[in-house]
Amino acid sequence: MHELGAKGGMKFNMDQAWSRAIDLVKDSFQLLLVIAAVFLLLPSIGVYLFMPDFATLAQPGAEPEQVLAVFQENLATIVLVSGAAMIVQFAGQGAIIAMIGGKRPTVGEAIATGFRVTPSTLAIFVLYFVLYFVAAIVVAIPLVLIAALVGQAAGALVGVIAGFPSLFVSVYLAARLSMSLPVLVLEGTLNPFSAMMRSFKLTHKRQWSILIFWSILFVVYMVIALLFSSGFGVIAALAGGGTATALILGFADGLMEIATSLIICGLAVAIFEQLRGPDEDEVSSVFE
Repeated sequence: MHELGAKGGMKFNMDQAWSRAIDLVKDSFQLLLVIAAVFLLLPSIGVYLFMPDFATLAQPGAEPEQVLAVFQENLATIVLVSGAAMIVQFAGQGAIIAMIGGKRPTVGEAIATGFRVTPSTLAIFVLYFVLYFVAAIVVAIPLVLIAALVGQAAGALVGVIAGFPSLFVSVYLAARLSMSLPVLVLEGTLNPFSAMMRSFKLTHKRQWSILIFWSILFVVYMVIALLFSSGFGVIAALAGGGTATALILGFADGLMEIATSLIICGLAVAIFEQLRGPDEDEVSSVFE
């Protein structure tokens, strides 16, 4: 059911969004698992197999100097392999949203939709970072000037404080653009600018509730991911390195990617349904 807010428009309900997301995923879980295994798990394993040194970059306790050295030595390979994996994963997430939202297509139709919206999804991903970079500079400029005026010791404190507005800008933009992929898939537009503007419009009246909701989920995800990766990191270390270690780490990352993507895509569709309100088919069915 869709609820109207006090000032018109659709009401965002966190509990209903979560329940609806779980139902959406459960209804097509077996098919979603097949899509997720191909488009999320396999690319994650492939990254570790094609880049043996990627395990160093992924270790939470790795020395910064060691990570930087590995990154510099393998920059071209990292960009190529990670970029290819990201594109495939974007297609998979688009397919998942197509599968659980709207008219419930076949697996083949959902995959085709996922690939069709991938260029637009990639464009939105790039535009997000451009917007964040510009906004972060605007926020940081006055703080940098203050840091230059107050001296080195106090300036360091100002520099630390400056990180919070930048973090807020990142989370705020992510929350406001969180409906972009559902718009691309379920409303049929392939224009990334139109999808971003539509997402901003949908989230406008409920932006703070949506921001808090995604922020809570992100914190929970970080805690679970840290514990999960630490546990598999120990198992991978016991494997002694080489292909076995790469497979274990890639499999662990792939499992996290599957769980995260299914939940996030389910929530994105559930929230989109709430904010958009009933479509024409739902309205007409009431009177039939």
